[in-house]
Amino acid sequence: MPSNSANVIIIGSGIAGSLVANLLVNSGVQDIVVLEAGSDVAMKDPRTWFDLVTTGTDPFGPFYDSQQDFNSAGYDPWQIVGGRIFGRGGSTLHWGGWTPRFMPEDFALQSNTGIGIDWPYSYADLEPYYCTAEQYLGVAGVAQQGQRDWRSKPYPMAGPTLPLTAKPIVESLQAYGYNFGNMPVARNAVAYNGQQQCRTTGTCHYCPIGARFTGDQPLDGLATNQQVKLILNAAVSNIVMSSKTTAAAVEYLDTASGVTRQISANAIFLCAGAFETPKLLQLSTSLFWPAGIGNDSDLVGRYLVANPYLYCRGGDSSNPKRLQQELNFPNLASRQWDTPAEQAHGKFLLNMSYDAPIVHPGSLMYQGQTSAQIIQTVTGPFQYELQGALSPLPSYNNRVSPASGTTRFGLPRTSFFTPDPLVPPSTIDLNVQRMTTLYEKIGWTVSGGGAYPQRGDHASSTCRMAPSESEGVVDAQMKVFGTDNLFVASNAALPTVGAANLTLTLVAAIMKALDETLARKPAWA
Repeated sequence: MPSNSANVIIIGSGIAGSLVANLLVNSGVQDIVVLEAGSDVAMKDPRTWFDLVTTGTDPFGPFYDSQQDFNSAGYDPWQIVGGRIFGRGGSTLHWGGWTPRFMPEDFALQSNTGIGIDWPYSYADLEPYYCTAEQYLGVAGVAQQGQRDWRSKPYPMAGPTLPLTAKPIVESLQAYGYNFGNMPVARNAVAYNGQQQCRTTGTCHYCPIGARFTGDQPLDGLATNQQVKLILNAAVSNIVMSSKTTAAAVEYLDTASGVTRQISANAIFLCAGAFETPKLLQLSTSLFWPAGIGNDSDLVGRYLVANPYLYCRGGDSSNPKRLQQELNFPNLASRQWDTPAEQAHGKFLLNMSYDAPIVHPGSLMYQGQTSAQIIQTVTGPFQYELQGALSPLPSYNNRVSPASGTTRFGLPRTSFFTPDPLVPPSTIDLNVQRMTTLYEKIGWTVSGGGAYPQRGDHASSTCRMAPSESEGVVDAQMKVFGTDNLFVASNAALPTVGAANLTLTLVAAIMKALDETLARKPAWA
């Protein structure tokens, strides 16, 4: 087997892997290798953007899971196609940029409800890192007076004013006395971190100018750094242990050549998400770890969670004000039900969809419609969609593990077994009804609501942080219990999640963990 060596190996080049690489480089760590199973993804490419706006071609389609890549069984079986990207920069290449913070109670689920586990630290402990994470991602937001997710520093950039389309929903929220505000977004209100100011093209799924943070941007900044080497098409299959405590090397398949290679290292960071990370640990068996690394207590891959995502549609027979969603990023949000009182059955973060109502006049012109016909369409029946995420409740029984066979990325197929619901079904009904009442206050007709299929976009907790190996897989510094130099810097390590998108919290948690790890001056640093 061809072999090589490095000081530090990072597995995964997404938001976590690129962050770890940057933090280590900035701390003076040398000789870092980043292994990415996917290939390069063209970003800020005019032709790719043109194809998107003219034909609707999804530029990330070739980098998604296929239906053949996974098995899923249990309550509401997961359907993950389109949820994650295998490629340079990872899944934030197509994320919406949503960056709300968790609420203080999200760090104490077990203490508050008797369910799950508490984080090893509090919101107050993480708050300084939240501020640094917002600077790193370039978050634009509007601070609300009296907000419970309090902040010690202002947002790096001011968020946009709410659009005219939000007015009916805002008036309904106000009529009930409910809170509302702007959804914080990693979008450049001004030129920031070497990227241009947002031009509101309405194509945030693929920004043509890089005005929303994506995971490839930190990698671009490291491209000329001689201390960092990125290897694409590298599907890691095994972590080699030289003893119970020491991770010595990784083995990976070079999918371009078909050759399996080995790289030895002094420290290894697993940054491959909540699915691939536990699968790799489970498959890395040895005399030292017969059930897989960190899995002596059979907890690797367990407690799989993700945010259930709800919707409710409503509208009217005419649209005289010609309201259209022109921004392709979230704006209006309410945390009215993202509270301790809701925590035991699932908290709810409400947002207004930016996809409806919307009419594309260019498409109608292409179809041969006259100006009168287009005006009739714009002023005719319309439909809004309110949406929202629920905080999931962890269950030992819900698990991800490797399945037989490999994907086109050279990685093992995935098996999902989720016999227990992420929230009680009554919680879904309750919050759909809450959205229904907002429409009814306006006088609109409700046309349906429910939960979207679970795509696993915000999957988490499959190698959760815990006080001991009998309760989890990694410690507060994200180091695998029983090892000296193997870390899970990934959403897999988050003990529990709130109703908010977890990306900002993940970045802050990795910053805190590495800060504490480097302060101990390990030999590899």
